[in-house]
Amino acid sequence: MRATLAVGAGLLGSSLAAVTWQTTPFNPTAIPLAVRSPYVSTWLFAGERDGDLTTVEPLFWNGQPTPWCGLVRVDGVAYRWMGDGNCGTATQGVQRSMTFTASSTTFVITTGPVNVTAVFLSPNTPTDLVRQSLPYSYLTVTAASNDGNSHDVYIYSDIGAAWINPDYSTLVDWSTGTDNNIIRHQAEMTNQTVYGENDEFTTIGQVVHALASGSGVTWQTGTGTDIRATFVSTGTLPNTQDSNFRAISNNTAAFAFSSHVGTVASNGTPSSKVVTVVGHYRDPAIQWAGLGGTYPDRSLYFQTQHPGLIPSLTFFYNDYANAVSSSAAFDSALQSAGTSVASAKYAGLAALAVRQVYGGLEITVGKQSSTAYNSSDILAWTKEIATSDYISTVDVTYPAAWFFAYANPNMIRYLIEPVLQYQAKGLYPQPYALHDFGKYPIAGEANPDSYILEETGNMMILAYAHSKLTGSTNLIQTYYSTLLGWANELVQQTAYPVSQVSTDDFEGAEANYTNLAIKGVCGLQSMSKMAAMVGNPADAQNFSAIATSYTAIIIKNGLSSNGSHFKVTYQSNDSTWITPYNMFPDKALGLGLFQDSLYSSLAAFYPKVSQPYGIPLDSRSTTTKTDWSILTAGLVLDAPSTVDLFVSGVVNFLSGAFDFRPLPDRYDALTGAVIFYKFS
Repeated sequence: MRATLAVGAGLLGSSLAAVTWQTTPFNPTAIPLAVRSPYVSTWLFAGERDGDLTTVEPLFWNGQPTPWCGLVRVDGVAYRWMGDGNCGTATQGVQRSMTFTASSTTFVITTGPVNVTAVFLSPNTPTDLVRQSLPYSYLTVTAASNDGNSHDVYIYSDIGAAWINPDYSTLVDWSTGTDNNIIRHQAEMTNQTVYGENDEFTTIGQVVHALASGSGVTWQTGTGTDIRATFVSTGTLPNTQDSNFRAISNNTAAFAFSSHVGTVASNGTPSSKVVTVVGHYRDPAIQWAGLGGTYPDRSLYFQTQHPGLIPSLTFFYNDYANAVSSSAAFDSALQSAGTSVASAKYAGLAALAVRQVYGGLEITVGKQSSTAYNSSDILAWTKEIATSDYISTVDVTYPAAWFFAYANPNMIRYLIEPVLQYQAKGLYPQPYALHDFGKYPIAGEANPDSYILEETGNMMILAYAHSKLTGSTNLIQTYYSTLLGWANELVQQTAYPVSQVSTDDFEGAEANYTNLAIKGVCGLQSMSKMAAMVGNPADAQNFSAIATSYTAIIIKNGLSSNGSHFKVTYQSNDSTWITPYNMFPDKALGLGLFQDSLYSSLAAFYPKVSQPYGIPLDSRSTTTKTDWSILTAGLVLDAPSTVDLFVSGVVNFLSGAFDFRPLPDRYDALTGAVIFYKFS
């Protein structure tokens, strides 16, 4: 998934799977449940199992279990509304519908004479960094009569100890406490490692499951099978803690709540809401080791306002009403924007991709002393999920940044500034931009690589995008020397690129690769624009002239003889072609390098090479990628039918029964098969 599909491309249905319930906008390969960060990322895997909440165990993004059970007791009869057969001896409910937005996923499930509505809410507040950085997610459950009679209802949920670590031999311990009228189960590894990972799970911090105390609320910790049997039998739990701490595999512990919502009315009015919170608290979060400095340990940004587990959890729980309203406003705006610029189908795809954006990054704050945060020291970090686990890979940050061009352009600075800080200090031994800082969550030394035009062009484009969209020149002024050095490197590298890899490194290195040359000229023109913004007309004129002359070289050597498409390399014959997604900044940022008539020619060409699941990346194979498909669609918005080929191809892939992983980014446009995805 490489962190994200580029939802900003268009912003600047029915499922193909054989489901028996209504799905809106479509039924994706994996349905987001609690998705807030690389370590809070639980999904309902679909594929051949279709995404039935009543039969499938929720899983971490990499396929490891994050056991989550939901039961309801109606007039003394127990039903299962979430989880698999391990969730107790109860009658399986019948799923009626599933709807997802950028912030929430809602299921309606018939459990005998009542319908259960379960809403999984991972709030999106792109301009509120405190709220966005909180590592928690809501689950709200209500029940309503479906038969015209009143019914006595208890609602139950638990999470299992495997939320802590995928190694079932791991020793874990837990506790339950009540603070500020919120009952909190917290569980953790007995022996923790700061900045460690085990099969993508963090090895520090506490998993939490919380619910407000009140009349009818009971709880229990202990062996999951025993707790569920108690609920099935009585509807209530004994408010007791199991103090026999042990390995996850040993009578696997669960952390449970039951809520007696009373009698639901015969007229179908929903019961009161049962609002639970799940999440994973840890501190510190990221080590900025590569830069050096006195205080390399960084915390999630919410610590500036709500430091500590209990204060942050309390704030998040009590912020529920605001989370609902602000997320609904964001979702509505995204739906309107996506539909307006392309289609309702694209809007649904964008909503799913937003989950991927936030599931792959964290927003952090630095310290100005051992105890005091520097609230202006904001840096955001991406994890290269499902491939290499690299931290802040520039060509992973790049597609994610186009979402923030729409939602909060200031975030672009927070994403790219680690690279600028590092190279401004002269810590990277090459004249071009670096690729990554090593493995998440430690940002260490950057090793030299050969992504010369790829990453340098990306950084130049994003620096200009931030400055143009925010109207601020501070980033340019602070790092002008570094940007100028990169621009001079682009002058040397762009016109006739030496053999090097691009973001599509699985294709190998190529000399005179047309798409990389396009990225280079967009980077040069971005430098020209930045120079003009800070009052350096000589640099502005120089780099614009070079970008224009290099664009002419690309047109002469990289365009097919009939002008219908770009070739793979300058030396390729006219039968080869590419999707020139690197032209997107020319459109999105108004760089003015390529003529409108060329975009029209491209729009007419791509229907000729379309496959059942979209347009391949280029003529070398039927491989394609979700992010680059949508960026290419952004080039041809004046040709709706061509846009729909790109968008429908991705949606068809994501809503087919070919896979069950969260939004894979690389697949076969002919067959719909995922080509590579790191998976447990």
